[in-house]
Amino acid sequence: MVLRPVVRPIDALEADRLEDAIHRYTAKTRPLPGISDPDSALAFLGQLIESGHRRRYAERQSARLASARVLDASSGAFDPIMAAVRESKLGNFDNACWLVFLSVHFGRPRQTQWSLVSEFYSKLGQSGVWDWRAVQSDVGAVRTWLVSNNAELHTRGGKFGNHRKYESLNGVSAGGTGEVIESYVDWVGGTHQHRFASIVGPTSARKAAFGLLYESMQAVARFGRTARFDYLTMLGKLALLDIEPDKAYFESKAGPTKGAKLLFSGSADASISNKDLEVWTAQLCAELRLTFDVLEDALCNWQKSPSKFTSFRG
Repeated sequence: MVLRPVVRPIDALEADRLEDAIHRYTAKTRPLPGISDPDSALAFLGQLIESGHRRRYAERQSARLASARVLDASSGAFDPIMAAVRESKLGNFDNACWLVFLSVHFGRPRQTQWSLVSEFYSKLGQSGVWDWRAVQSDVGAVRTWLVSNNAELHTRGGKFGNHRKYESLNGVSAGGTGEVIESYVDWVGGTHQHRFASIVGPTSARKAAFGLLYESMQAVARFGRTARFDYLTMLGKLALLDIEPDKAYFESKAGPTKGAKLLFSGSADASISNKDLEVWTAQLCAELRLTFDVLEDALCNWQKSPSKFTSFRG
């Protein structure tokens, strides 16, 4: 396979490793019709490598103590992910998890980046911030603030991210940001640490813990399959929780599901049960030596452009 159009020299060894693993999988486990032609194989390989980069980038951030500027909306450097790591290292675990939640709820569109998260967290530059302490102590005030500032927040913050493009900033309507936040606060209850411990227990393995938390988050409004998966995987990547996805959590209309069907059958509309997809994907992850979130992300992006590598972000 000619790798150079997609794979940078620094990734050549990883590309060779993944390509060898794919050959082993197709030889001993199951054919992969979706990448039977060189262009599709190359595009898929490129997405695997890029998804791996995203995971390793987050993991590297977990070892850093970023400057206070990442929590300051006026600095131009606001970043809820780096801020979550900083807060955790400074002992503010609740606010760290809250910042990860906000990063997932609002998302990060390519055009405006973290602007919407920043404008909400900073209260549009008004007095104080919507940190965990302020929100938990008076979630009703958050909903009232959203009602009063809805238009300006939308104007200054921009759109939600791609995974959250159907969300609303409304403070009172069903399914609006006000309800999402209140249901999250209710789900947490007291502190994040106690909430996680009450679900997971002291002896749960990393993957089992992920599954328990994933199921429990059904209580959070508008946090469906993708939002829960993204939130929990980010907590794991940032070393805020010792968890790792136990499967890909396929659902019929989700991008990763279409990608998996395309990979295993050659058609994104193939009649394959989610249960079978989970089994086959687990076998492939084991062969590739990748975590489920890396393969899930790669499948989602690859199915958008299966014969030509395209970098998808936001």
